[in-house]
Amino acid sequence: MNYFPFKRIKIHTSLTEDEVMHRLREKITLEPQFFSFNFDYSIENKPYSGKIWDNKFRISRRIDGRNSFLPVIEGEILKTNNTTKVVARLRMHIYTYTMWFIMLLFLINGMISTSRMIYSKGDMNYGFLILFFVTLFIYFFALIPFNIEASRSKKFFFELLEADDISV
Repeated sequence: MNYFPFKRIKIHTSLTEDEVMHRLREKITLEPQFFSFNFDYSIENKPYSGKIWDNKFRISRRIDGRNSFLPVIEGEILKTNNTTKVVARLRMHIYTYTMWFIMLLFLINGMISTSRMIYSKGDMNYGFLILFFVTLFIYFFALIPFNIEASRSKKFFFELLEADDISV
């Protein structure tokens, strides 16, 4: 299990580079340019939305509702000897990382302040334990949903690209 919501995966497939691009385009709703509208609402047919350019892509899974912990998948399609390799990076959105980091920073600062107070006074204070458990809750509140969504995305890529092997 990763201890930070970030994953790097390498997918090896026997498909050609063009076949991989074609399969990705079939399953990705392209983000509209400027103020154009996109009326393709079928999540079953195109479960991801994003951009594809050259041999690179930046996509995220489409869902009904909200989930701040959906991975943003940035990848590149590389041609090797007889196979094609897709190197992808799964991470949370930068705003989610920022808010998560700020919350953890404040909680850890509170834990340090409380532990200094406990050390100087010499008596146990339950404030430290509360801050400790809230910090653990916030940490796992982001980590577990991200890992669940990342495993769904890995499974999607494995099936879509008829992968021979996925390495993390």
